[in-house]
Amino acid sequence: MASQKTDSLLQALIIVGNERSIYGGLIVRQKIEKIAAAKFQDIVQHRLFRHIPPIIFANVIA
Repeated sequence: MASQKTDSLLQALIIVGNERSIYGGLIVRQKIEKIAAAKFQDIVQHRLFRHIPPIIFANVIA
């Protein structure tokens, strides 16, 4: 779902950035960050952009 809609991608970034106890969280987080890097232009223009945790944003642009 995150790869299909920017809204879903932003929600996923916010969730994985704030939740450390998600089973398989590191692997999921890395996959979501790769999708986000590919859709960076859409993400920075989105209304939910300011809610992304700083560490997740840093990983996306890295």
